[in-house]
Amino acid sequence: MKSLKLSTNLLLILSLIFVSLMLAACENASDEEEFEDEIHEEDKEHSEHGDVEKEDAEHAEEDKEDIDKEVSMELVHDPSAFFLHNEKLIAYGSGQLGKPLEGVSIILPSRTYGEYVGVFGDGVPGWTKRVQQWNPTGEFDAPAILDGKFVFYTVYDENENKIQDTIGVTENVGTPENPEWEDLGPIVSSYDEKLTTPRAMDPSVIYDTDGKLYLVFGSHAKGIVITELDPSTKLLKQNPDSHNTLDFPERFIRIAQHMNDEGEESEIEAPYIYKNGEYYYLFTNWGGCCSGVNSTYYITIGRSKNITGPYIDKNGKDLVNGGGDIFLDAEGRYIGPGHAGISKLSGNTFVFTYHFYDGQDKGISKLAARSLSWSNDGWPVLGKHLLDQK
Repeated sequence: MKSLKLSTNLLLILSLIFVSLMLAACENASDEEEFEDEIHEEDKEHSEHGDVEKEDAEHAEEDKEDIDKEVSMELVHDPSAFFLHNEKLIAYGSGQLGKPLEGVSIILPSRTYGEYVGVFGDGVPGWTKRVQQWNPTGEFDAPAILDGKFVFYTVYDENENKIQDTIGVTENVGTPENPEWEDLGPIVSSYDEKLTTPRAMDPSVIYDTDGKLYLVFGSHAKGIVITELDPSTKLLKQNPDSHNTLDFPERFIRIAQHMNDEGEESEIEAPYIYKNGEYYYLFTNWGGCCSGVNSTYYITIGRSKNITGPYIDKNGKDLVNGGGDIFLDAEGRYIGPGHAGISKLSGNTFVFTYHFYDGQDKGISKLAARSLSWSNDGWPVLGKHLLDQK
């Protein structure tokens, strides 16, 4: 019976040890559960904090987008020359925010300018939608005005490595304040920006002394070219049904080309021709636009006694060979001046207009107007500013 007692005692001891181990395990399990609860609570807080961070990031991105929109905002961009109507100077500029082409008016006595009735308020011509097949914004660029009622404009679209432009024309058969736009159709088109292709953008129009009508347009691709239009239809004089600038290339005469320091073709656009006295004056833009205060746009000039050239700068260099004098560069808050226009008022009063990026207002594109006179040797000279800027 001695061995049985030992076994019983041993079993009792083992039972006590087992109970102790179970109690310890339970305590550990409880501690682990509390620890896991703490972890879950922290995870929850972290998740909630992460949501807040996500919301903050989203708000920051929204704020950035708002700032970007504000910075890229265009009060006026690529304005045409102005015409006088009911004591107001009126012009049209590039479209934005779904508007095809915007109107702008100047009231010189009050030194103010503001929005005016734009173009195509009742809808754009159908053919323009075929040009803007990738990005159908319905917004057009860089209009020119003729006789206060004909508007020439650029329809542009781009997709990956493809680019196409068309210059069209419309007539206002109503009044400036109550316009009725009648489509006259496309004039010229281009489908790339190779250096051999006159690019159909940034139109300007002018009559010569014989009453012939000319269209000036172009960019770094092939430079600035001039072609004759039919005064009655406002379409091409030669082969008007063939819009491609690569067809019948003899129709297009190159009159300006910008060359960089390496002798390569460089940025040039926004041509504008104005006749004063015996000379035709060709204004163009060199540099880059559309980057707010970082824009490098500036206006150059040359002149010719013949509307089709050659246009020569003050040093006698042909603009086709890279010639061109700087007429207007950045000055103070007026950064990246572009798209020259001249309006003659009563007597010998001239007004020179252009857009600029305001260095004191987040690079917003605005309108400037300055008085203009002519030197004894016939070159234009800029005077004082005529508009107050906010």
